[in-house]
Amino acid sequence: AFFRRDVATGNLVQDPKPWFAKTVIRSCCRFSYEEAQDVLDGKELEWPSVEGNHTKEEITKDLMDLLDVCGKIRHLRFDGGALKLDQ
Repeated sequence: AFFRRDVATGNLVQDPKPWFAKTVIRSCCRFSYEEAQDVLDGKELEWPSVEGNHTKEEITKDLMDLLDVCGKIRHLRFDGGALKLDQ
């Protein structure tokens, strides 16, 4: 599924409309959930190999951008009446 979000608000962008296609994911590196969290927390870690012309700084910025947009989407869900359950 392909769709766009407004990075400032987290709202779904309708132009272009969401669409579906068969695709292949080509990752530039692989993180476990714990490693990704360590990057977001600013901790030092032994980085996996990075493919292509990507830098650790670019990957870190992309992860931080995704965290920011995910937080905005979460707020939109709760503002829309989503139920928050404590663990």
